[in-house]
Amino acid sequence: MTKWKKSFFTGTTNSRKHPLLACALAAALAAGPLTGCSSPESAPTETAAVSSGSSETAKETTSAPTGQPSETTAESSAPEAPSLFADGETARAVAENFAAAYFAGRTEELQNYLTEPYPWAIDVYEGDGTAKVLAIKGLEDIGEEEIGTVSVVSLEFQDSAGDEGLLYLTLEMLKQPDGWDIQFYGLER
Repeated sequence: MTKWKKSFFTGTTNSRKHPLLACALAAALAAGPLTGCSSPESAPTETAAVSSGSSETAKETTSAPTGQPSETTAESSAPEAPSLFADGETARAVAENFAAAYFAGRTEELQNYLTEPYPWAIDVYEGDGTAKVLAIKGLEDIGEEEIGTVSVVSLEFQDSAGDEGLLYLTLEMLKQPDGWDIQFYGLER
């Protein structure tokens, strides 16, 4: 062992920096594996959402008729769902129901969720496969809203037959006295 390395680890040099550096390095290496990237509060919530979502998926899959898309656990057990305001929960329910009708091609049912009059053509999903919704984004921004407030929600999904990556069904939602209506929607590729 060289004289420098030997003196570094034994602390026999004239400088006092080396033993402190060795202690600091040892402490950093020992503490490194003990720290995580997420807060301790979020881990149990995510685990509970995943475990409770799997049973919900089984119920939804068995209730969906053959040839119709099934909804995913991300819609029914999103981690942010417990912290949503009542208006956010109502908007989530409208978005989920609208998406189910949109992906199944049920034009008449879509009209129940649209503002009256709805000035655009009512389109349905024309993908080759079934749509798998991965997340609903924008719900956490909805608080206790006043009537007339407009909020935008996007459903992130994938088509089972497509290689296009992620697709988004964006809903522009208007708060009405009786809940939320969709005043515009569109598909983003």
